[in-house]
Amino acid sequence: MFENNPFVRNGTALTLGQAQIYCGSSSDPVNPRDPNSSTLAEHELQHTIQSSLLGPFFLPAYGLGALITFLGGNNPLGPSNPLEGGPYDDPPTPFG
Repeated sequence: MFENNPFVRNGTALTLGQAQIYCGSSSDPVNPRDPNSSTLAEHELQHTIQSSLLGPFFLPAYGLGALITFLGGNNPLGPSNPLEGGPYDDPPTPFG
């Protein structure tokens, strides 16, 4: 877990395999407008589980989901992306 990384966009986090990289703190809420929402750490843990289950297919699957979501007119990093739906649930799950 790496916090306060200047290369990650403000208010976001990134998971690559077992590494979780945060712009701020891992305890920040996923939804800044709802401080009672799950934390970024809980959200990113679901991506770590996805990555463990999908192995080398995780990044291509995530990219394909993001592309399909984008072409559908939605935020490719939002809950419409098939690999983001579960992590955005409350409580978060690996798959929605």
